[in-house]
Amino acid sequence: MEKQKLPDQGSGIEVQWVTLTYRSIAVGAVLILLLVGIIAYIISPQFVERTGSKITSVLPDIPDSWFQTGQVEAASTERQAHFVNLDGEVRIRKANSTEWVKADYRSVLEKGDFIQTQGKGMARVIFADGTTYVLKPDTMIVIEVSRQDPVTRTTRVAVQVNTGAVDLSTRTISPGSTSSVSFDTAVANLGSDSQAAIRHLPGEDVHEISISQGSAELARDGQTVELGQYERAVFKSDQKGVKRVKMIEPPRLRTPANLEP
Repeated sequence: MEKQKLPDQGSGIEVQWVTLTYRSIAVGAVLILLLVGIIAYIISPQFVERTGSKITSVLPDIPDSWFQTGQVEAASTERQAHFVNLDGEVRIRKANSTEWVKADYRSVLEKGDFIQTQGKGMARVIFADGTTYVLKPDTMIVIEVSRQDPVTRTTRVAVQVNTGAVDLSTRTISPGSTSSVSFDTAVANLGSDSQAAIRHLPGEDVHEISISQGSAELARDGQTVELGQYERAVFKSDQKGVKRVKMIEPPRLRTPANLEP
């Protein structure tokens, strides 16, 4: 704040003005509010306390767990999965609930949530690392984890197929990241840019994973099987180990050449 004075030009009139900055106005306003608050508290402390309680009651609730060590970091690393396509009857059951509800695009999918397609229902779910799962009719899966570390940017996605059939595809998986799917007693770790189909039908004792693109590593009963393109792993519940079989490759067009009339 500065004062300025016009030079005297013999008119006998002197003009003064004061220049105020935004900063000085803000500081002055804060000091005035603080002074008013102190005076109000001295006069009626109960009124000040009641007013403060009303203000805090309309603010968003902050979970107490956020103030515990490590809780903020754990919450920030969770990235929920979500639906990108729904068709027919699809429902979900939250991890902390026993009630099934109809799925919609606003549904937030978290660790421990069940997803079930009924009848002719189908659903497409995308996870933290971009992995996409397509649930076929009469299928149920459980989300085990969908996480991204905020510092290293590594991701971890794990899904369990309880019953039914799913098609899945992965994007580029960075070093230190994992994308896995489990069914029955087997766990498959998918490679980057891979496409796989899983059939897990306990009633028919059908358990298999087929790789149409990329690669996967299947572990069961201490045995690890490397699967490449057009390879399938099958097993029976009452038998140990995994059997790897070669799939028939789809026919390729030889002529005409691509983009040729």
